[in-house]
Amino acid sequence: MVRILRQDVKRLSELRKRRQYFRAGAIVVAVVLVLSVGSWVLASDTFKIKEVKVVVAGGVPEDEVLKIVQEEISGHYALVIPKSNVLFYPRLSIKDKINGQFARIGKITTDVKSQGSLEVKLREREEKYIWCASDVYETRKSGKGIEGCFYIDDTALIFKEAPFFREGIFLELITNVPDEDGDYIGQYALESGLFKKIVSIIKEVNGPSISIIRVLMKEDGDIVLTTNKNWEILIAGSTELEKVVRNLSVALASNALKAEVIDAHGGLEYLDLRFGNKVFFKFKN
Repeated sequence: MVRILRQDVKRLSELRKRRQYFRAGAIVVAVVLVLSVGSWVLASDTFKIKEVKVVVAGGVPEDEVLKIVQEEISGHYALVIPKSNVLFYPRLSIKDKINGQFARIGKITTDVKSQGSLEVKLREREEKYIWCASDVYETRKSGKGIEGCFYIDDTALIFKEAPFFREGIFLELITNVPDEDGDYIGQYALESGLFKKIVSIIKEVNGPSISIIRVLMKEDGDIVLTTNKNWEILIAGSTELEKVVRNLSVALASNALKAEVIDAHGGLEYLDLRFGNKVFFKFKN
C-alpha cells in the first residue's frame, strides 16, 4: 500500500512539472508571437515615415538638417522596431543633433502629418544682445560702429556673428573671450545666472530718460554699466540684485543728482555702488 502511494505521488509530481513546462512554453510562444506580429505591424508602411519635410529659418542649410533627420530615423531599436516608425521615431535625438550642429536654432518642433510625412520646423534664436570680446571691442571701435562681434540670446549663448552695427541699437556685452581658440559659436559669453542678474538690473534702471547701452565685465569681477547719457554705473559682481536696485533708486532720486545739478556740473561721470550701502558719484566738471 505504501509503495503504491509513493508511485502515485511521484506520478502527480511529474504531471505537475509537465504542466508547468507546458505553461512556460506556451507563454514563451505567445510572447514571441506577439512580438513578431507587433514588429511586423510596426514595420509596415502604415506606421512608416515616408517623407521628411524641413522648414528652416535664417541661413541654416535645409539639406544638412534633412541629412541629420534621415540618419537619426534609420536603423532599429533592439533590432526589432524601426526608428522610422511614426510612433517611436527619436524626437529628442533629432533635436539634440540639430542643436549641436546649429547653435543659432532656438526652437525645434517635430510633427507627423498625414500619410507618414514628418515635418521638422526650426526657429532661429532671437537677436536680443550683442557680445564682443574685450580686445575686439577696443581695437575695432570706429566712428561708425563696431564689427567682429556676435549675437547672444537671453541665456548669453553666442549663436551667430553680428554684422557691422551702430552703437546703441543693441545692448552690448563686453567680456573676455570664453575660449582661446576663437570658435565662439555655441559657447556662453557669460555664466547664464550672472547674465540674467545683470539683465534684471538693467530692466530696473531703464526708464524714459535713462537706458543702459553697454555692459563691461572687468577681470576683477566688477561690472560697468554705460548709460545712453554717457555716464557709468559701477557695481561689484558679488552684490545682491535687490541691494543694487535699492541703492541706485535712492541715489537717482536724491537732490544731489537732480537734472539741473548734473547739468550745472557738465554731466555725471559715474555712480559707484561697490561699497555696501554707500553710493559715490563724480561729476565731469
